[in-house]
Amino acid sequence: REHAAAQARVDALEDLAAAQAKVVQLRRASADAQSQAAQARAASMAQAEHRDREIASLREALGMAQTRVSQLLSENEALQARAATAATSDARARELERQLLSAKAQAKVQLDHAAFVQRQEVAARKALERQIAQLEARLSSS
Repeated sequence: REHAAAQARVDALEDLAAAQAKVVQLRRASADAQSQAAQARAASMAQAEHRDREIASLREALGMAQTRVSQLLSENEALQARAATAATSDARARELERQLLSAKAQAKVQLDHAAFVQRQEVAARKALERQIAQLEARLSSS
C-alpha cells in the first residue's frame, strides 16, 4: 500500500513535471506568436504608412494634372475662338476679293464701251468734217 501510494506520488510528480514542461512550451509558443503578431502589426503599419504616402503623392499628381487639363481646355477654347475669327475674316476677305474682281470686270466693260463710243465719235466727227469740206468746196466753186 505504501508502495502504491509512493508510486502514485511519483506518477503525480511526473505528470506535474510533464504538465509544467508543457506550460513552459506553451508559454514559449505564446511568446513566439505574440512576437510574430507584433512584427506582423509593425509590417502592416509600415505598409499602411507607405500606402498612405503613395495615395497622398497620387492625389497631388492628380491635382496637378487636373490643373493642367483645365489650362489646356482654356487654351483650346481661346484657340477655337481665334480660329473662328480667322475663318470669318478669311471668308470676308474672299467676299471682298470677289467683289473687287467683279468691280474690275465691270470697269473694264465700261472702259471698253467708252473707247468704242469715243472711236465712233471720232469717226462721226471726221465724217462731218469731210462733209463740211465738201460743202465748202461746192460753195466756193459756185
